[in-house]
Amino acid sequence: MEEQFAIFRERVLEAIERQGIGHQPADPQGYKAWARGVHAEARSYLIERNRRWLERNKHIIKSWIADGSELELSSIRPQLITAESGEPATVFRWLRLMHWSLPYSKGYGRRLRYLIVDGQNGKVIGLLGLQSPPIDLKPRDRFLSVPSHRKLDVINHSLDIYVLGAIPPYQNLMGGKLVALLSVSEDIQQAYRDKYTGRLSELAGRPLPDHLTFLTTMSAFGRSSIYNRLTFERRPVAQSLGLTSGSGTFHFPQDLYDLARELLNIRGIDTRTGPRTGSRRKLQIMTRALEAVGLKHLRYHGVLREVFILPLCTNLLSWAREEEAPRLLTPSVHDLSKWWFTRWANVRAGKDDSWKAFCASEWVDQTLASVRLDYVKSRGSGG
Repeated sequence: MEEQFAIFRERVLEAIERQGIGHQPADPQGYKAWARGVHAEARSYLIERNRRWLERNKHIIKSWIADGSELELSSIRPQLITAESGEPATVFRWLRLMHWSLPYSKGYGRRLRYLIVDGQNGKVIGLLGLQSPPIDLKPRDRFLSVPSHRKLDVINHSLDIYVLGAIPPYQNLMGGKLVALLSVSEDIQQAYRDKYTGRLSELAGRPLPDHLTFLTTMSAFGRSSIYNRLTFERRPVAQSLGLTSGSGTFHFPQDLYDLARELLNIRGIDTRTGPRTGSRRKLQIMTRALEAVGLKHLRYHGVLREVFILPLCTNLLSWAREEEAPRLLTPSVHDLSKWWFTRWANVRAGKDDSWKAFCASEWVDQTLASVRLDYVKSRGSGG
């Protein structure tokens, strides 16, 4: 057993060395490149493990992505399509694996997953995924400043955005801003009510709230270009709450996490995951394994993420402190989309028309090829 733990310790140190943990560049551009590199190994490992599935489904993906020639700027009509099953679920998983810097996650607890689709051509604009919020999130908790006995009730009135963004060619028209705006739409709030009203929470068995009062999210790394200066009818939609402390598990490839579970199981430590085990189970398991080999401090990777809160009511703080009932905001998808088009898309299109030459089939093939190369580089071998 001790030999197995020694091997685990050595492999953890090798991974940290490859990723340059503790050697962050001071300049912003260098920092972002470094942060992407920290994410890269865990991300590419998951992609490589799913390569056959990705190859098998690429023809489906090509049929859901628009060529630039299929996009008529003034006719863009964003719609929300649930991505829980069938082809929408396949498209969501494929694009989430391939087009996002952060390693793939299925989400946990309460979940809503959507494709944002253009009604003019049936093609994907972007992805939106929401899940149960973390119980502890220091910037959020400082901002809300509610008594400990009320904290759980307050955060249960929220969801956390864990996937949000656009894909080409809409990405080139600042489609990420559009997806962020749609996250606060009345459609999302109604979908939550339809799915969760009357249901019980997994951990405590308590009735879930029948409405949402706010959302939270974190940037992939550093400052966020999507949420900063995000407005609707000149009212701020997202408020920055500061940066995280830079801890977590994403910098450890899945094979190291699997090994950590094996080692803890040998010691008789419960590593079950799934329903009723909590939202931060992976962090708990990895922390226990790191602690066993004297490396607990390495759960701090140093990738700082900006935390945002997106109020869904005009009086969030007074509601959180039980001073009054929430006055909910319920903007429509149509109105939010119209604001995005005028404020961002039309302006960007007037400056850059490169989106017109985008070819979906070439993009899918090139994306698959590039992540294979990333995997080979991250592992320092031929795979």
